[in-house]
Amino acid sequence: MLRMIAIAIMILISLHGTSFAQDKDETIAQAQYWLNLGLCNMENPKPFFKKAIEVCSGCALPYYWLGMYYCNSGKETEAIDMFKKYLKLVDKNDPQETARIKAAKDYIKGVRLKE
Repeated sequence: MLRMIAIAIMILISLHGTSFAQDKDETIAQAQYWLNLGLCNMENPKPFFKKAIEVCSGCALPYYWLGMYYCNSGKETEAIDMFKKYLKLVDKNDPQETARIKAAKDYIKGVRLKE
């Protein structure tokens, strides 16, 4: 059922269009849709997270969640790349990001310590 809802949302977003966003708010909203679809489809969220990044390359959260996907898939290099991009873009003063910032930094540090 959840998968069917996610597919329906994806179709609606595709019909609306994502390539020619007129303003920043619309672009961020479209990226959030793709991000949410990825979070609803954690068996294979990669295409949704990548679409969110394509729509809004300046949005931090899709990089974080793609990094988490790579981390859980054992792809350390890709995970580090995504976490670094997330850390570059994220608002470090946003209290909602505190735990994610720590997780990204800890992951990068942990992988470096293994080397």
